Amino acid sequence: MSQCWQAARDCSVETNDQGAVLTERQSGTRHYLNATAAIVYLLCDACHSTDDIAGFVATQFSLDQPPMNDVEGALNQLHSKGLIERC
Repeated sequence: MSQCWQAARDCSVETNDQGAVLTERQSGTRHYLNATAAIVYLLCDACHSTDDIAGFVATQFSLDQPPMNDVEGALNQLHSKGLIERC
């Protein structure tokens, strides 16, 4: 089974047509996410694995195969910014 992820910081989330804006409640720092990254972040709830997230993205965008490289890239970027962590 692939890695599970969860939010690491307390952020408010505002979704929009382009994706989402995460605002860290403590620092006020804002992070702008495109549609794919927004879906990935919202599924980092300690219940979905990397494989689950990639499958969901494939379904949302009517893809033939899960976009593992794109999802892993988004997870790595969110993790490097300290917004998500492994569970």
